[in-house]
Amino acid sequence: MSAPDFHDPRLTEQRNPRTERIDVASSLEIVDAINAEDRTVAEVVHGVREVLARAIDLIVARLQSTLAWRRWTRSASLPRTS
Repeated sequence: MSAPDFHDPRLTEQRNPRTERIDVASSLEIVDAINAEDRTVAEVVHGVREVLARAIDLIVARLQSTLAWRRWTRSASLPRTS
């Protein structure tokens, strides 16, 4: 009996032809395969580094404004002692 044909649309869950025979590979071949796959991540991140940096800047700005707003509203509602 063969395994059901399962297809997950997420790229990270699809079969990888570069590692499809990993179950019969030597330990060194497995380490090399994993290392080669890990290197592709750095290349992809490098390709989108400007977009990623912009997203980080937007998140930081939002967090800073939210924290500033919370500090202001907290201080505005505190009773004044004179």
